[in-house]
Amino acid sequence: MERPAHRPARPGVPRHPSRPRHLLPAGEEGRRRPRHQRPGRVHRQERAPADDPRAAARRLHQAGPGTAPRLHRRLGAPQAQRPGATHGAVQGPVPLPGRARAEADRRDVTAAALCAVVTITHDLFPSSKVVSVRRILLASIAATLVLAGCGGSDGKDGAGLSAIKVTGGKTPKVTFDKGFEVSKTESKVLKEGGGDEVKEGDSIKLDYVGVNGTTAKLFDSTYAASPQTVALSNDTILAGFVKGLEGRKVGSRVLVAIPPTDGFGDNGQPSFEIDKADTMVLVFDIRSKVPTEVTGDAKALPSSLPKLKLDGDKHPSGFTSTGKTEKKQAKASAHTVITGEGPKVKADQTVTVQYVGQVYPDGKVFDTSWTKGVPFTQSLSGLIKCWQTELTGQTVGSRVVLVCPPDTAYAGTESELKDDTLIFAIDLLDAS
Repeated sequence: MERPAHRPARPGVPRHPSRPRHLLPAGEEGRRRPRHQRPGRVHRQERAPADDPRAAARRLHQAGPGTAPRLHRRLGAPQAQRPGATHGAVQGPVPLPGRARAEADRRDVTAAALCAVVTITHDLFPSSKVVSVRRILLASIAATLVLAGCGGSDGKDGAGLSAIKVTGGKTPKVTFDKGFEVSKTESKVLKEGGGDEVKEGDSIKLDYVGVNGTTAKLFDSTYAASPQTVALSNDTILAGFVKGLEGRKVGSRVLVAIPPTDGFGDNGQPSFEIDKADTMVLVFDIRSKVPTEVTGDAKALPSSLPKLKLDGDKHPSGFTSTGKTEKKQAKASAHTVITGEGPKVKADQTVTVQYVGQVYPDGKVFDTSWTKGVPFTQSLSGLIKCWQTELTGQTVGSRVVLVCPPDTAYAGTESELKDDTLIFAIDLLDAS
C-alpha cells in the first residue's frame, strides 16, 4: 500500500472537477493550501460559481490557515445522497470573516467531507443567503435530490472482504490486490470492543486509515495525529460510513468497503484521487461516544440578563426578558449555568456542542442545533471571536451562556445580524 504522490492544490468546493493537490501526511501541522473552503477561520466571503443553480448571488466562506485535515471533514455526503431538504438554517455560528482567498486549516478540512453538511441559511444571513459549509471537503453539490445507494443490504457479514488483509497493532496496515471492488457496502469487525453500541445520530471519536480499492494506495490516515469526532448520520456523512459503523461497539476495529453508490457517486473525489468507479476501503478504530447531554445543578443567570428558557426535553430553547434585563451589553461575557467536570477547553481544540442562538435580549432565535438531531463539531479557532475568547478555559460538560456584542460576532459582514448583540446557550459536550 503506497501513499499517493504529491498533488497540487484543489478548489475549496469540488462541485466542479477539482485540481489535484498534495495530500499532506497525517500530523504535518501548519501547512496551507489555497482556495480550500471550510467553516473554520473564514476570512471573507467569495461568490459561488454562477452556474450553481442554488448558489448564484450567494457567497462562499473561504478558508484560513491551520493544521492537518482529516477524513471526516472531507468525506461528506454529496447533496444528491442526503435525504431531506437542501435549504435550512446553518448549523453552527458562521465563522469569523477576514482576508479573502486564505488557505484551509487542515484540521478543519477534516470535520468536512466525512461530516460535510452544506446548508443555505435564510435565518442567519437572510440578506446574502450565504452558503455555509459545515465540514470542508465536499464531494459534490447537486441541485436535485437523488437518494443514491441509500437502500439495500448493509453487508454486515463482510462476505466480500476476504481478499483484504489487515495487520498491525496501534496503526493498521491494509493490503490487497489492485482492482478491489464491492457492489454494496461491506463491513466486518476485526476486533470486538467492549463498549456501548454505536447508533445512528451518535457523535463518536474514531481513528481511520483509508485506501483506494482500485489503486491500493493510501489516501488518508489519522493515526499520526488525534482521533476525529464525527456525527453518525445520513444527513451529515456518506451513507457507507453509517452502514459500516452503525451497530458496532466502542473499542472495536472495523473494516469497511464502500462502493461509489454509498460514497461519492458519479462525481468521485479528485482531492483523494478517487474516481467515480473506485471502491473505498477503510479501517476504523471506534474510540468513544461523545455524551449527548450535560448534567448537573443549574445556576440562575444574573438578573441583568434575560432568563434562559428550556423546552420539554430540558434543552435550552431561547431567552426571555424580565423587568431587570439590561437592554444593551457592551462587552462579551460568559456565564456558567452548569459546571462540567471535564478538561478545560483550549483555544486550538475542536469542540462538539449543542447550542441555541438568539438576538439579544429576546429577539429572533436564528439558529439551534437541538432541532437538527446531531451536535455541532467545529474547530474553536474557526468560529466567531466571542466563541473563541469566551469558551476557551471553560470545562467540558458545562452549559455556558455567551453574550456577544456585534464587534465579537458579525460586524463587518453582510449579515442581517451585523449590528446585533447576540446571546447563546451552549452545552459543551467534548473538546479534542
